[in-house]
Amino acid sequence: MPTDGTVKYAICKARQAVAVQPEDLEQLTILYLKSKPDLLTAPRKLNGGSKLENDALEAAIKTYFGSSGERFKPTFITEVNNKHSKHRKGEQLTDGPLNEQTSVAAYTSALAHLRQE
Repeated sequence: MPTDGTVKYAICKARQAVAVQPEDLEQLTILYLKSKPDLLTAPRKLNGGSKLENDALEAAIKTYFGSSGERFKPTFITEVNNKHSKHRKGEQLTDGPLNEQTSVAAYTSALAHLRQE
């Protein structure tokens, strides 16, 4: 007879196997975002660290990612064009074009900063 832990692990693996991965940003859903630990790190860092759980985490997710796909898309999915924004390069805050932030190196740097690596 399998243990509870074994069954839960098998269920988790099965859910991951059948989960549909979005192919582009417009296919993202709030539920998908909530399932990604790296994306949850940012609201936690901005709202009290690892203590942010349950209802407080849900409220932060709604604040940062929106409560629905209709709200999320116009807020976070935008044409980069010639827009500028402040962003971190290492420990410095600089102003620069958004297209610099969408590079693989910029993503890796931001992820490392969130994970404090």
